[in-house]
Amino acid sequence: MKQLSVEINELVSKKMEVGVKEIVSPTLCDEALSNIKNLMIYSKEDVILFCASLNLLNTYVKQKNSDIGYGFKHSINRLFFALLQNHIPDVKVGMDIVISKKGNEIAYVIVQVDDVQFSFHQIKMTEAAHLLRERTNLIHNLEFDGLRKQMCAVSVFEMAKAA
Repeated sequence: MKQLSVEINELVSKKMEVGVKEIVSPTLCDEALSNIKNLMIYSKEDVILFCASLNLLNTYVKQKNSDIGYGFKHSINRLFFALLQNHIPDVKVGMDIVISKKGNEIAYVIVQVDDVQFSFHQIKMTEAAHLLRERTNLIHNLEFDGLRKQMCAVSVFEMAKAA
């Protein structure tokens, strides 16, 4: 599993150097949507696939041909509940909370599995997020590693599926 995080980080570093962003197909978008709704999260591999699915959707929503909105981001709560219910070793979550212009609590979330990180912005604070923050063994001070997975969201997603 540690090898997967190394391979993902190496791939992202190379893609960032090239600077060409991968294009997400509607078919992969549908598959990722299915994952965030149906994937049972019990292992590190599941966490990576879930996060890779969210990352792929975050990439797709910004494409001109996108037919989805940002509603999928609420699905991160499924991950929060899974982390609360299941002891999944080597998974860390960092969460910084700010108050939006509308007065709502929103979070910047980093999910780290072994050495690979996924970051998500503008996450609405929910009961699941607050419960997760109360579990001090799950919340860590994490610094973003600077590796932007959206550059190669398709490749990261395919690697996560193959794990």
